[in-house]
Amino acid sequence: MNNKKGISKAQAVRKIAQSDPSITNSQIKEIARKTYGLNIESNQIIGLLGSELSRRGKGPSWANSVDYAKRFIHTVGGYQNALRALHFVREGT
Repeated sequence: MNNKKGISKAQAVRKIAQSDPSITNSQIKEIARKTYGLNIESNQIIGLLGSELSRRGKGPSWANSVDYAKRFIHTVGGYQNALRALHFVREGT
């Protein structure tokens, strides 16, 4: 565990990615180096979290989706109308 916080590389990677799963490998490596004094390789990150491509869309973009959904609900005049619109789209219009 040769680092300044007594944390393993795997623990550090998981902790760093917890708040933003779509974080890039480069960002994880930089944070791990600065915060924990760990040098982590991309293959270690991929082994723990999957590739950057597979993680994309699991992070802050979710917050954007929630904002879009709220605006959609407001635009169509409420939750029930939004459900009707989505059902209409799902059925193939």
